[in-house]
Amino acid sequence: MRQLKDNNFQGKDKMDFSDGNNYTADWADGIRADQAFLDKANKQLSEQLEDDKFQGKGKMDFSDGNNYTDDLADNTSTGESTLVVTN
Repeated sequence: MRQLKDNNFQGKDKMDFSDGNNYTADWADGIRADQAFLDKANKQLSEQLEDDKFQGKGKMDFSDGNNYTDDLADNTSTGESTLVVTN
């Protein structure tokens, strides 16, 4: 659970929404850090974070078996993306 330390958020935080979706993120020194996860009815998204910016690999898994991966730097796609479509 996210807590305050020296007026900054620390730890893991999970938000549950009335539509069944949820969002989980890690916090360090008041900013999102490490990883964030969004779980929706038809897809799951996981992202790596550094200094509250998306960095590294991002992945979206769809309920139909398709998935999408992307390389990210400073919240922007680097152009290295892959979409896998199942039959």
